[in-house]
Amino acid sequence: ISAYTKGWHGFSTMVISQRRFHSPSYAAAAMAAGITFLAPFPPSGAARVDDLNDFPDLLAHASLVTPAFADGPSHSPPSPKKQVGKKQKKRAWIVDPNRQKSLADVLFCEGGSCLEDMVDYYTLTPWRFQGIKPPAHFKDTPKNEGLAHEEVTFQSYLPHDGKPVNLRGWYINGSMPNDNVVVLCHANHGSKSDLIKYAKFLHNHGHNVFMFDFRGQGESDGLYVTYGVHEKEDLRAAIDYLKAKQGAKKIAVYGQRLGAATAFMEDAAHHNIDVIVADSSWAEVTNVAAGYARRLNYDIPTALIPSLVEILHALSNARTGADYTQLDIRQHASRLDRTPVLLIHDTNDPLYPHQNSVVLYGALGEPKELLSVDRVRNLLVPTRVVQERVLAFLGQHF
Repeated sequence: ISAYTKGWHGFSTMVISQRRFHSPSYAAAAMAAGITFLAPFPPSGAARVDDLNDFPDLLAHASLVTPAFADGPSHSPPSPKKQVGKKQKKRAWIVDPNRQKSLADVLFCEGGSCLEDMVDYYTLTPWRFQGIKPPAHFKDTPKNEGLAHEEVTFQSYLPHDGKPVNLRGWYINGSMPNDNVVVLCHANHGSKSDLIKYAKFLHNHGHNVFMFDFRGQGESDGLYVTYGVHEKEDLRAAIDYLKAKQGAKKIAVYGQRLGAATAFMEDAAHHNIDVIVADSSWAEVTNVAAGYARRLNYDIPTALIPSLVEILHALSNARTGADYTQLDIRQHASRLDRTPVLLIHDTNDPLYPHQNSVVLYGALGEPKELLSVDRVRNLLVPTRVVQERVLAFLGQHF
């Protein structure tokens, strides 16, 4: 239990999953540290609840709750991994040394998997490490759009130990010779193949294009994704490669979600980007957790999101070593050195609402523009409005 709770000093809640631990014994050990926690049991495991009789001190502070939300409606949110057939209610012991209700009431859903699912989605690419089939378009290459390209391998690094990570990308010469390059950066759980149609219209209008997979995604090496904390090292490596090997003089970055946030983080730190087109970025650190709670169909009360973020980041940091306090993109945007920024955002974005770009717009200095669009939630196909605005912005500032 001491190994499991390492790094949890200052937190009041821990989740113990029946899938990984013998819950009552670990729960009893944890209670000595004054930790409020949740010990879930599967529907068919009534006998497991009886095991708590072996821990009288634990029983003195425990209450049996069903369903997931002690203060909410009688239902458990759906899990994208396990929902097959008729759903069964789960039971769990919420144990609190002070007999106070805690965030554990919310973290327990689908047998205690809510937090575990979020950590997985926060740090892993599902089709590489969770056995989920990747989208068919991940096999697409620029050849699908009739574009000649050069396959490129270059190196980034792991910040904590300096070990190299091989990244893979495509370089596409523009239809007219020039020394400027537009770097395309994909969203989380994506790949460079997502942006082939963007590469085509940029190439057709004379721009050189470089697109690559962030670490842990697409064809690149690496295990974990970190929402830009480590990915900004990848973008910096891409910029260094383009200047050293392709003779690039000026760099523009078009990024979607993760790609957009990473561009803000990198330029705020090194001022090495000449133009940023930020498509559907988040603004504040809580927006990332809230967005993925929505994607996983977990209805987390707004008031509890900050506490959930602290716990989620502590668990994710233990896995990846990333400092997730860097995910406040509004702060990075305010530190740009007069970099021209075009913000693009869907008015009905289900993951990061449009208000995120409104907040970023307020934090940015000039020059800046905000384009609000409705793409029917499809970022992979650049609409005519998006194409025209991006080309006009690049033509003015690049």
